[in-house]
Amino acid sequence: NRPTHVAICPKSGYLFVSDGYGNSRVHKYAPDGKYVMSWGEPGTDPGQFNIPHNICCDAEGWVYVADRENHRVQVFALPDFRPLGSFGQGELRSPYGLWLNAASVPGNNGSLDIYVTDNFMEGARFDVVPPLEQLDQRVRRYVVGRKATA
Repeated sequence: NRPTHVAICPKSGYLFVSDGYGNSRVHKYAPDGKYVMSWGEPGTDPGQFNIPHNICCDAEGWVYVADRENHRVQVFALPDFRPLGSFGQGELRSPYGLWLNAASVPGNNGSLDIYVTDNFMEGARFDVVPPLEQLDQRVRRYVVGRKATA
């Protein structure tokens, strides 16, 4: 309806479109562009969204969704979009951008650096730049690890 971002899964080639302004859903398309499915609905529970604003995928097939007005990033496992968890609650104001970097985590061990851009504006209409000492909060770094399975 009104997409906010698109990501390509490096593992499968599937395309994911966050549809934040109209549907609070994520749409999945095959590498040839054919529609496969959609998931999500408005709400605050795992798998529910309030403006999914950005999306990205890692090399293992995990999908990360910046759930802007729920103030979090949700993580899902492919192929069934099983919720794995979320992060950023209590810290993020309006996350709107994601960037993954596996190479920057010392020793890696399957961990990823995830940088989240956050709309850290103030004022009733979010039109006031915050004080200089708070501007570093506009980009936050999280390290997301993976548990080894036997």
